[in-house]
Amino acid sequence: MGSNCCKNVRVAGISQPEPVNTNNSEEQYKQSIISVPLPMPIELDTDKKHAQSNSTNPSQHLNSINPDINNKITSQLHLREALNENDQVEVPKVVTSSQFPPIRQKKKNSENEQQESAHSGQAVPKKTVIEETHSQTITVRLPSLQKIIKVNNDNNLVESVSDESYSESDQKVNDDWRLLAAPDRAGFYEEERFFTSTPIPASSEHSDSDEEHSKSLNHFIRPTSNNIGSDDEHTSAPLSLMQILRLREQISLDEYFKPKPIPELQLSLQHLYSMTETVDFPSKKLQNFDCKISPNNSFEESTIYLSDTAVVVNDKKDTNNELDVVHPEAFNEAFNVKRQHVIDNSSYRLIIEAWRPTSIEQLIDQIKNVSKNKPTIDRLWIVFYWIARNIEYDTVPYVGKKHVDKSAEAVFRTGKAVADGYANLFKHLCSALDLSCEKVHGYSKAYVFDPSNRSSVPIDHTWNAVQINQHWYLIDLTCSAGYLDSNLVFKRELNSYYFLPRSNEMIYHHFPTNELWQLLKQPIKMMQYMQVPKLWPKFFQLNLQLIHPSDIIHVDLVPRQPYAIVLIQAPRRISLIANFTLNENEIDGGHQIVFDSQKRLYRCYFAPSSIGVHIISFFAKDDSTSNSSYSHVAELELDIRQMPLKPISFPKTWKTFFELNLGIIWPCNTHLIKMNHGDTHTEIIIRAPSDVELTSRLTIDSSIKIPGGNCTFFDRRKGIWRCMFAPHRDGLFEAYIMAKRRLDPGSFAVAARFKIKAKRIPKPPLSYPKTWQLFYDLDLQVETPRNSATVMWPEYGSYAQICMKAPDDVRLMCCIEQNSNRIENGALTQFNNEKQHWQLFFAPERAGKHKLLVFAQCSTPDGVISGIAVEFHLDVTQLRHPIKFPVTYTTFLSKKCRIHEPLDGILKRGAVVCIHCEIPNAKQVDLTIDSKWVKSEGYRDSILKRQIIVGSKEVIIYAKYDENTIYNELIKYTVQ
Repeated sequence: MGSNCCKNVRVAGISQPEPVNTNNSEEQYKQSIISVPLPMPIELDTDKKHAQSNSTNPSQHLNSINPDINNKITSQLHLREALNENDQVEVPKVVTSSQFPPIRQKKKNSENEQQESAHSGQAVPKKTVIEETHSQTITVRLPSLQKIIKVNNDNNLVESVSDESYSESDQKVNDDWRLLAAPDRAGFYEEERFFTSTPIPASSEHSDSDEEHSKSLNHFIRPTSNNIGSDDEHTSAPLSLMQILRLREQISLDEYFKPKPIPELQLSLQHLYSMTETVDFPSKKLQNFDCKISPNNSFEESTIYLSDTAVVVNDKKDTNNELDVVHPEAFNEAFNVKRQHVIDNSSYRLIIEAWRPTSIEQLIDQIKNVSKNKPTIDRLWIVFYWIARNIEYDTVPYVGKKHVDKSAEAVFRTGKAVADGYANLFKHLCSALDLSCEKVHGYSKAYVFDPSNRSSVPIDHTWNAVQINQHWYLIDLTCSAGYLDSNLVFKRELNSYYFLPRSNEMIYHHFPTNELWQLLKQPIKMMQYMQVPKLWPKFFQLNLQLIHPSDIIHVDLVPRQPYAIVLIQAPRRISLIANFTLNENEIDGGHQIVFDSQKRLYRCYFAPSSIGVHIISFFAKDDSTSNSSYSHVAELELDIRQMPLKPISFPKTWKTFFELNLGIIWPCNTHLIKMNHGDTHTEIIIRAPSDVELTSRLTIDSSIKIPGGNCTFFDRRKGIWRCMFAPHRDGLFEAYIMAKRRLDPGSFAVAARFKIKAKRIPKPPLSYPKTWQLFYDLDLQVETPRNSATVMWPEYGSYAQICMKAPDDVRLMCCIEQNSNRIENGALTQFNNEKQHWQLFFAPERAGKHKLLVFAQCSTPDGVISGIAVEFHLDVTQLRHPIKFPVTYTTFLSKKCRIHEPLDGILKRGAVVCIHCEIPNAKQVDLTIDSKWVKSEGYRDSILKRQIIVGSKEVIIYAKYDENTIYNELIKYTVQ
């Protein structure tokens, strides 16, 4: 205990206060606190390997750290980058699958989400200083051809540290814990997505081709995998990564395959990769991108690295070249400008929306009048827009599988159609306008069929092809017209993407039976169509690029690692989230996404927890657009036939985690912390830049905050943040890490989340008082109460007590508050020289919940630092004899004096009272009664002990510490 404890502490530069009475002194400390930016509140915890600890430190002191963890920290600080994810959103969940058109609930923008979440939180009292969102189900703008996906999106969890209070208004939960339900906010998303298709009964129009084509497809229906690692033969679509090689110079993949250590993870020596049936396996070669991973290109034996250490490159022709449009000039800049211009032409829309034709002939006449002397693309858009505006999807055949009349006349008359009806009406109108148009029959990946079923596969979709200036283009009115909501009710919503889209984009989800209508330079086969990724229109509209795997739906585990990696390039304005599911169930801790804004590259890691075919879904939105929402953009598959020996998982991370450059030091390889051996607490260790500060929160059931369940502080000796959590009972808890920049006036935002599975928690459970960074910077320790954020109230007592230790150059003060009102003369601070600790007494005026605040002050070579250090709670059940403490002055604290008796600061007039005080090292001690000096006596060996007769006004005790100095006031009693 020396004066060196404050040398590395931020200095407030507050001058030493003059001697004043105790209450005024407290006010001075309060002012000094306001003048110094308060460190964040921290609630203590320790590593689960520690012995049961003090309420402010494990094993009597929180700054002691587990030796085992200590040994890991130094190396891990350099070896391990944080596992992370870019956006602040909980992963999507696959709920169900559906047939076309897209089924979707009403979308919500960010403002709606905030309003609705605010209403949803009214059932539980909330604090204005805490804002949090959990698992709100929302839906957003969906492209066509989608399977329903539920996106769980946690909003930015924010917490105001200094204003949070413990009050009687907090509702009780089991074990008298508080319930803090926070209002939901925009930013965490929970969406529903649908994978769609068009059910079309067999018709004489193409039944023969259906049967013939289905026979030829029997051996192609089962999708194959590009996984390696088995002795079985294997068939794969051309796995070309020329895309990676072409972008390597600008992306520098070496940098993204840098190692990230995960200690002590061993893999099974058996094959870890999925295989399909025995088929031919194309020759491949390995292209290594990890030449700069580590010195001498070697890895530690106990470490696995979050990097794709070897990328498989197919010797076959680049798939990307195969997907070039047949005539590139068909989509030149001039065409793209014209297309967008006609789509944005509001005049056309106003005219068309005013039409009320009573016959198909009248409609043709109206179209001819408006489109006269107009370019072909304008005429096509007029037809396209009228149909999309006036014909709705017919849910009767969709739900009941009934055959309906799909002729152009029937569609016009009923105003309803399925895919074949849409195509028939469009072709009929085009023919009347002398526009070249054909119907295209084929397959859509929206059609949900079992790939393992070798029986006949019906043609499930119909669209159109049109000719403009000798070039053919595609149009799909079924996908353009709208979607079905969750009640299978059609909702009209124009999707102009399907008006003349690029054919090399349509091939990802539309496969014509006649390869001519692929409109590609080199048409692909059905097997290749089944193996290309499921990329939805929004993928192309947001200018995303799938770097790895390249043009194949199957993702493999990284060789010798228990995870797979997907690389997606995106503009900086695009936010990307993912969903990782098995059998439509989300895999908790199964993925993590990292975004490098400079390289515009998302690294997406996926770690399976069991065998089976896993679905990887990606969702994206444009942050530059107001009220934008996430849309389903891509879907991949990860088929696991045999698990690694020790699978890993990832904690949930938000955008704040990466923006503030945080790193997780401990625990490694998991999102789930298990406490099942009678542990009282566990610990998470975080690395952060010097300008970042952290706080934490422990919740259960996603909304109930556990008071006293967490504590966070910065260990200056080791340069790490220690976040400790103490569950109060058995159960599954969520441990949140929140962060912000020190100079940022805003609140803390959620950065990471772990889950804690607690079993056999000892009784009574450990809890932490709320602490501020000053508590740790000044090396303070709490002796009583031990392991508790609550001070026990003696059944027949008049005051409660806290005992704390501090370095010699630190002095403490305290106060007591009820309902945010400070109780005058309700607290007394004194130093016990015998036990070398500070005694803090608190005397309430009435029963109820109270807040006990402890302040600390320390003089350093650069000035004085002072502020609030720790906060406890006191629940007074009954109070028989309330008291007021005597007034003490600054010298009383600085000289470390102590009152033995009387502790009651109000004396009875005329009573004979024994004054017993400890006043160290005073030259002389005297006292006055009613402003009159009394004979000096009773002071010997730093102890004042004498009897007096109380007067009518006051009793004041003075001390002189030098012959030439004046008397200093120490203690004042009042008379009643």
